[in-house]
Amino acid sequence: MYKLCYKLWLDKDGKVFGQGPYKILLGIQATGSLAQAARMLNMSYSQAHTMIKNLSKKLGFPLVYSKTGGASGGETRLTQESLELLEIYGCFYNECEELIEDAFRRHFVANRDEHGIRNLATAFNIGEQATVAFVGGGGKTTLMFNLAHLLANKGKRVLVCTTTHIWYPRENDAEYILITDNLNEALETVNSKLKQKEILVLGTSIDEGKITGINQDWLPRLALGVDYILVEADGSRGKPLKAPAEHEPVIPAGTDVVIPVVGMDIFGKTLDNNFCHRPEKIAKIVGAKIGDIITPEIVVKLLASKKGGRKNVPANAAWIPCFNKMDTREQEEAIDAMGAYFLANGIKKVVGTTKRTPQMVIKIWEI
Repeated sequence: MYKLCYKLWLDKDGKVFGQGPYKILLGIQATGSLAQAARMLNMSYSQAHTMIKNLSKKLGFPLVYSKTGGASGGETRLTQESLELLEIYGCFYNECEELIEDAFRRHFVANRDEHGIRNLATAFNIGEQATVAFVGGGGKTTLMFNLAHLLANKGKRVLVCTTTHIWYPRENDAEYILITDNLNEALETVNSKLKQKEILVLGTSIDEGKITGINQDWLPRLALGVDYILVEADGSRGKPLKAPAEHEPVIPAGTDVVIPVVGMDIFGKTLDNNFCHRPEKIAKIVGAKIGDIITPEIVVKLLASKKGGRKNVPANAAWIPCFNKMDTREQEEAIDAMGAYFLANGIKKVVGTTKRTPQMVIKIWEI
């Protein structure tokens, strides 16, 4: 795996300002002392003093001023010009860092399997043939079709269906869409039309733009004609967090992998109908109150509960939670900080996904 390394600095007939001076100025701002700032960076006082003196000459304005004497023994402060430079350079560097790291992830971190880099199939331990069920919060359908296209691009035949309801597919989601309540017709289509590198979406009817699910008893026979079956096993009304109803989720008995999905946009939101599907049920499961702020503790309790994320999971199925829609750097940093917490609370593997990379996988935490 490659490691990203880079340096950024301002140049004016030679290096004028970069991370070293920036950190020295931050240290002076924080401590009021050039000597303390130098020690924080393992520099000698004379090195730091010479750096500040030379930079002031190159920039054309003083970076610091000193006050001597007094009870505290004097102090060093930043000039107004120095404070403005510190703020501008900090904003500039952070923006550049985000752009560079996003480009690195797109081109190297989530690029190709043959280099040992992870994609949705490898992240969720999906073998050569499998039935995969998606449950939980919003973003399931997009995640499911992204996985379907990844598998189809590997030369596989993929059946996408639901045991509840899903929105009618978009134009490029699948090669075939079959609506029938006749199992024999479904089998005939799978066996005669579905070829390698193709996706078939199957449902029994259409109602208000949504496809009604098939009988899960069909799946063992349909599985004989395909490599993968991807099933959306419950609904969430587009909310990033949900608790299942009494009849949910409808996970087929032969499912190999169950993926409970949580939208990253839920953290910091309130436990109510605006952001959660069935917030009263969530509150009861996790011991919270309506209006509470959604925290990692709430999400972990919901995921781990057999009344929540583990409900109706077949005994032999792998269970791998997914934190979806990690679409900002702040969200990535937030979930990264929580990774150890999830593993410490009985969740053995967690996958983070984002639309920012071609293969979607951005992070994996695993025991």
